[in-house]
Amino acid sequence: MDALQIVSIVLALGGFGACVSALVDLGKVLGVVKDGDSATWTTGFDLLGMVALYIAGAFRYSFDLAAFDTKFMLLAGVLVFVGKLVVALGGSKIFYAFVRGTKLIGKSFSYDKRAVN
Repeated sequence: MDALQIVSIVLALGGFGACVSALVDLGKVLGVVKDGDSATWTTGFDLLGMVALYIAGAFRYSFDLAAFDTKFMLLAGVLVFVGKLVVALGGSKIFYAFVRGTKLIGKSFSYDKRAVN
């Protein structure tokens, strides 16, 4: 298997691309991937995929690429879900910090000792 075949195989694997995208997006949410570094991380993951395919071909290891691609697609779905969950949980704290103290949201009517004195 030559390099051109490996590149064309990696480009054809939609699940792998989705998984790489989800990993980079999750890395952004967690602060691992900085703004402007997405292309570098994506290229690195794609290169790792190509090296893995090259090594598998060098050792004459055969496997079903379609099945692997399906698993990558499922993993991408899980990563997107986890990323959205992290954003939702963190986003609610940020939203509350922003609106705390406004007259409509964040007002507590609980008993306050300072108000009585």
